[in-house]
Amino acid sequence: MAIRINGKESFVTKIKEHVNANQPIEEDVVFTEISDSHIEILCDEKNINTLKALSEQLFNFSTTLVGKTQRGQVWINASDVIIIEAFGNNVETNIHQKKVVLEKKLYEYEEELANDGFIRIGKSVLINSNQIESVASSYNGKLLLYLKNNEKVYVNRSYTKHFKDVLSKKRGT
Repeated sequence: MAIRINGKESFVTKIKEHVNANQPIEEDVVFTEISDSHIEILCDEKNINTLKALSEQLFNFSTTLVGKTQRGQVWINASDVIIIEAFGNNVETNIHQKKVVLEKKLYEYEEELANDGFIRIGKSVLINSNQIESVASSYNGKLLLYLKNNEKVYVNRSYTKHFKDVLSKKRGT
């Protein structure tokens, strides 16, 4: 069986990074780079489910958020966002060290981005669960999240149970 993936160089790079980072595929799969914009995947039948899961992750395009920076309006992929915070009436996130003020209220993003892996961890904070590197217990029933960008964030005690429930559903346990 062969799958040929076409796309821009950035997409092909994303596929390579994902496969190298997660290494979910057994030895009987061969990736051949045909050009900068094509990859061919040859695999055995026993790897079909693994490739199906991989393709669902790769082709599950994230929601696009609209916000404003000092330079004007911007569009952001939700998968690039790590934390969304509310400060009074403003909802903000940081992308590449730039503050982006988002258009909607935090509760609207909580509903809209649930399928993208966002979980409320405090009264004014949403976290992208796909950006969590590890979780540790902390004081007073809180959880400490270590993020892929080397930040640490606490899950407030009143949101701990909900956070654990959402993560266990996501993992399928």
